[in-house]
Amino acid sequence: MIRRDTDCLAAIAAGLCGAVTGIQTVPNDWPAQVEEAEKDAPDTVSNRSCKKTADGIYDALKKEMARIETQIEQISRPCRKEHAPITPFPRKRRSWK
Repeated sequence: MIRRDTDCLAAIAAGLCGAVTGIQTVPNDWPAQVEEAEKDAPDTVSNRSCKKTADGIYDALKKEMARIETQIEQISRPCRKEHAPITPFPRKRRSWK
């Protein structure tokens, strides 16, 4: 029996359905209705709308992907720096007196 947090369960189910089927399956007026309802919600903890939260997560993901791509590029780049030839350590000359 579902008693508490039914709104969270509905939000999770809707999010999963949207992730599987894509945003084009969501009626156009729904996101605006949710945004408007969130403004009036007295129990909002973060004071961020779903869209602002999703945009923030998306931006963070893009930055992380760019950082990883840069690292991959740096690792994949061949070393082009010319190295000095390896020479043995210089020996000290001994003077025989």
